[in-house]
Amino acid sequence: MVEIDFWESRARNLECIFDQLRSQKVRKMAEILERTESSYFNSFKILFQDVVNALKEAREINMYLKPLKSTIEALEESEFDQLEPRLAPVLHTLCLVWAHSSHYRMPSRIIVVLQEICNLLIRIATEYLGPEEIFKGESDEALHKIRYVIKVLEKFKEDFEEKRTTLQTYFKDVEFVPWEFASSLVFPRYNCFLGRVRQLEDLVETTIEFNRLEKVEIGVTDFCAGVAGF
Repeated sequence: MVEIDFWESRARNLECIFDQLRSQKVRKMAEILERTESSYFNSFKILFQDVVNALKEAREINMYLKPLKSTIEALEESEFDQLEPRLAPVLHTLCLVWAHSSHYRMPSRIIVVLQEICNLLIRIATEYLGPEEIFKGESDEALHKIRYVIKVLEKFKEDFEEKRTTLQTYFKDVEFVPWEFASSLVFPRYNCFLGRVRQLEDLVETTIEFNRLEKVEIGVTDFCAGVAGF
């Protein structure tokens, strides 16, 4: 997952920079700048403090995102028909991250994670439906798969809204910060995909109805031919 990988990489890179800034050579340089009252000393202090603050942020975020990584990996390794019971733990972990990580408690960051989860569900659903194969098999079987995809995708949206309303229960010793961002910021591509799956459902239902009409027509033709023979 891109967001989780980003914070893991950022933490590693900042650790390396921090170690370099604490090396003996850099310390000696800082002492010389301070003794000579160099104008660069204040800039160095600001740089060092910025690295310390950024490292503190990255360490905390990386620590709280690790449990989320394992739940996301469980999703990635799942077939779509195994997905439904694994959605709730993902949202539960995300709520814990929001409640406990002060540095990650920002709408812009949580929205990015939710969008990535949505994209993952879209990918797994697409693989499950097999768009290239869906009209080559039995229409009834295809319709069953389509309706199941719609059910699971809608369930994730319902679970999200439920977590939004119960989010306060995750806050114990800190001030509650709700998810005040609009759902439309999380689900733009997801809703578009869901709409297309619904169109596909309509198309397959129409195909099934036409197939039934063809059978009725054949039956009437056979009956008429039998009557003409008398």
